[in-house]
Amino acid sequence: MSFPCGDAFGQIHPEEQLPQYEHQKSDIEMHLDTLKQTLKANTKACAESAQRIKEFQSFGFYYLAMGFFAFFFLFMSVLFLCTRIDFLGDRIYTQIGFGDNRIRDRLDTICSARIEPLYAKIDALSAQVQRLGLAMATLPNGSHSTT
Repeated sequence: MSFPCGDAFGQIHPEEQLPQYEHQKSDIEMHLDTLKQTLKANTKACAESAQRIKEFQSFGFYYLAMGFFAFFFLFMSVLFLCTRIDFLGDRIYTQIGFGDNRIRDRLDTICSARIEPLYAKIDALSAQVQRLGLAMATLPNGSHSTT
């Protein structure tokens, strides 16, 4: 009877087992080399990924800042152009005969001249409705009473 760790009396005979484990040793060393190479490759890939993430974060902040400044510049440019156009418009309106008044003052004058008669008509119609309501309240039939 053969025992893997020795004979029946506990004696180990390594010279008998050496050829048996020799091919396993080379397989284990090859597998260990493969694991070492895989570990080196994974470590290198992790370091590269960390570097790319760090670069992306710094570029992301850079692009965010540049986008904010571009938007701010665009907003301020539009605001400036609008105020310049308003100023030039006032000068043009003054030159074509509106005097020192702004165009809005002139439009208010024109609109109020057209709206005031409408208010007068509305007041007249309101008075007629009130008179009609009073007339209906005084009818002999009590169902039309407003009280």
